[in-house]
Amino acid sequence: MQVREVRPKETTFFSRLYDRAYHGDRSPKRLARFRMDSIRARIGRPGWRLYLALVDGVPAGGGALFIKDGVGHLAGGATMFTLRGRGCQKALLNRRLLDAQAAGCEIVVSRCGVGTSSQRNMERAGLRTAYTKSIWQARSPV
Repeated sequence: MQVREVRPKETTFFSRLYDRAYHGDRSPKRLARFRMDSIRARIGRPGWRLYLALVDGVPAGGGALFIKDGVGHLAGGATMFTLRGRGCQKALLNRRLLDAQAAGCEIVVSRCGVGTSSQRNMERAGLRTAYTKSIWQARSPV
């Protein structure tokens, strides 16, 4: 397992990999384009660090870290479906936490769904739930 920062020349490749890791091939085109544009916009911007995880040299997923005013934000983490269960998220979390610490962050935050594998991964890495946020949406009548 290797985790390294994304290189500027890998911007397009990484944005596609990250989108596919998040939703596979079932991501609506507009959402995929939005996600890829968002990733490309962050590379090289102040405070942003993007990470590529490789399993046996094969690109497996990625994650982001945003640092500002002593706070590190673990922004997203995704692994290709075929390479899940091999420790990518653990390695991505650990690398980002170490980099946040080295940058002088006093606190690190993130968000995820309640009861998900993401929550379990973050708890294993030492993070704890600070609060739970409910998001409500209207459903159309059946």
